[in-house]
Amino acid sequence: MSGHVHLCFLWHQHQPCYRDLLTGQLVLPWVRLHGIKDYFGMAALIEENPAARATINLVPSLIDQLESYTTGQGEDRVLTLSRRNAASLEPDERQFLIRFLFMAHPERMIRPHPRYAELWERAEYGRMAPEKTARRFSDQDVRDLQVLANLVWFHPLVFEREPELVELRRKGREFTEGDKAFVLAKQLEILGRVLPLHKSLADRGQIEIAMSPYYHPILPLLCNMESARESMPHVRLPAMQRNLRVDAERQIREGQALHERVLGRRPRGMWPSEGSVSDDVVAVAGATGIRWMATDEAILTHSIGQGIPRDGRGVPLQPDVLYRPYRREVDGTSTLVVFRDAVLSNLLSFDYQRYAPADAVNDFSRRVEGIRDALPAGEWVVAVILDGENPWEHYPGNAVPFLRGLYDRLTKIPGVSLSTLSDACERVTPGHLHHLYAGSWINHDFHVWVGHDEDRRAWEVLNRVREFVRAASRTHGWTEDGARQLGFAGGYDSGATEAVRHDLDLAWRCVFAAEGSDWFWWFGEDFSTALDGDFDALFRRHLMNAYHALKQMPPADLSRPIKQRISHPVFREPTGLLRVTIDGKSTDYFEWEAAGTYDPQGDMSAMGRTGHKMIRGLYYGFDEQHFYLRVDAPADEILRGEGLRIVFILPRRRLVRIQSQNGGLHAQIIDPEGVGETRPARAALGTLLETACAFSDLGFQKGDGVEFFIELDASAGQRLRFPAGTALRFTVPTDDYAKIHWHV
Repeated sequence: MSGHVHLCFLWHQHQPCYRDLLTGQLVLPWVRLHGIKDYFGMAALIEENPAARATINLVPSLIDQLESYTTGQGEDRVLTLSRRNAASLEPDERQFLIRFLFMAHPERMIRPHPRYAELWERAEYGRMAPEKTARRFSDQDVRDLQVLANLVWFHPLVFEREPELVELRRKGREFTEGDKAFVLAKQLEILGRVLPLHKSLADRGQIEIAMSPYYHPILPLLCNMESARESMPHVRLPAMQRNLRVDAERQIREGQALHERVLGRRPRGMWPSEGSVSDDVVAVAGATGIRWMATDEAILTHSIGQGIPRDGRGVPLQPDVLYRPYRREVDGTSTLVVFRDAVLSNLLSFDYQRYAPADAVNDFSRRVEGIRDALPAGEWVVAVILDGENPWEHYPGNAVPFLRGLYDRLTKIPGVSLSTLSDACERVTPGHLHHLYAGSWINHDFHVWVGHDEDRRAWEVLNRVREFVRAASRTHGWTEDGARQLGFAGGYDSGATEAVRHDLDLAWRCVFAAEGSDWFWWFGEDFSTALDGDFDALFRRHLMNAYHALKQMPPADLSRPIKQRISHPVFREPTGLLRVTIDGKSTDYFEWEAAGTYDPQGDMSAMGRTGHKMIRGLYYGFDEQHFYLRVDAPADEILRGEGLRIVFILPRRRLVRIQSQNGGLHAQIIDPEGVGETRPARAALGTLLETACAFSDLGFQKGDGVEFFIELDASAGQRLRFPAGTALRFTVPTDDYAKIHWHV
């Protein structure tokens, strides 16, 4: 007998605190741009289907920043310079805009617009210094860029409802300052609809609005830094105060108060930042009135000491273990914990973008039906929880055809109800946990946020600033016990003037903003972005502002970056899967963004060797099935003599030879031992060389460690190796690689 499934989507909507809390201005534009796309569009998709139900997790700092745009209390510099007449922009302002206005998905957002693509090609984005690029752009070029880069971010549902925007998109070029003013005004109009739309949907029961702690901190690390040792027993922790539970409680209470003020109700549920939980977090959640929280299924398996094996369809063999909430009691309080189905969630995050929308809907629906049929009689909760903003720009039509079809299909499946998590938790009988494992949704540990030297330094700097603010507060009667009930404001004695209270509250808020998870995400070697320096600077700006709020000079070390820059950035290992077109040219900036790199110009072991300047740069990486290599060098250097050779030394010796043959380019994989047969490889040579080799043809298996170097013939008959004294390294990706290594 099959059970009844309460299928619960939770869309997590989050951006870090880009707002300078002293000036009110936002440093980066992503709240605004995702606001007119995903924050509006995801709610509007639910609105148009009255039978659809979902939970939307709105991080309080996101709500705060959305309000700053709509109330005129702040805007980002990209918006400010987009408003300016293109003819009046200074050279450095043009460079700034050119840096940011091409930060969009090339295939989905740039290439469909011929003029935008034309400007992007002219900019040679990512390959030319900004000052040189800016000189290539006329005033009309800049104006067209200002309009198009702001126009393409509107959600498809906005275009469906705004014919004037459709007309501007059709116009495509030669925009006027009036066209631009209309687009930017429409952005603010749509931003102004985001929060009222969420409130309206919640009022009529179509959505539940959940929350994360205010500035998205990793709660277990605040509550008890030692909890990281449960999943990382040998981790070296920062030298700092280990228990900041009072901060965890204040971040939750302030978030609850903001939700109540703006949206009219306190959230009943919480997605703890990055799905990070522990027994300490249960105690904090219970103390602050949180009825349920959610995390990843791997936390459940480690909490109960058993795995969740699945059949060939991906259905758990013991579905009643995963598909129920669990009650955990700590310190006399309790909360329910819901564990997401990682298979279903990751299909939406990483896989269905490559399906035709109808095929993706069919596949997901069949999987849900399989779960329903495998469950015993009764009511069950299947939680599908993922980022509500970043996956969709990888889908056709920003996933509108897929999500529309999905909501429609799921509302018609017998024995399946789309539900909010609170409704499901009220109907489904919970299990009981004796312990909640301390971990996050990424690899069930905290390595991303406390596993690197840069993470530790950041925590120690943060702790020192917090101690400064704490000491200043204690001179006015402030105590931890008194503050934990308050949110971000108050707790001082009657002798503190209104001005002193304001300054102390602001200093605390700056500390709490610096506790956000995003800064630590980009520290260390796990993840990298073109905005690494911006995130580092913003983290330190929040900390410096804590001193400025109290009319003190910040320590000098806060002016020094935490993210370390090697003097000669010779090596970087791959940070994510590549999507490469083998065409002999840099198709777009993002094509090789996640690649590993080798810089011969910075390689001291190569300096002084004849021909060390033959190669300008080398990029390498992989997708699920292929190894990719890009070599930036003139064609005559690559094809000289016997051509270029890729020499693999681990896990087994293989040679890839790329050379000129019969007027064309010939690439083949060779077993130097003479055992295996020669296999073809793909290669293209234009302004640069690109090649692809299937792992199956190389004889490499998932999880294999790979080491290789390349060789070229020099003009003096010398064969040069790059790198000279070592090898480039990577690991063949396993099946879960894309679920762990992704870009926010």
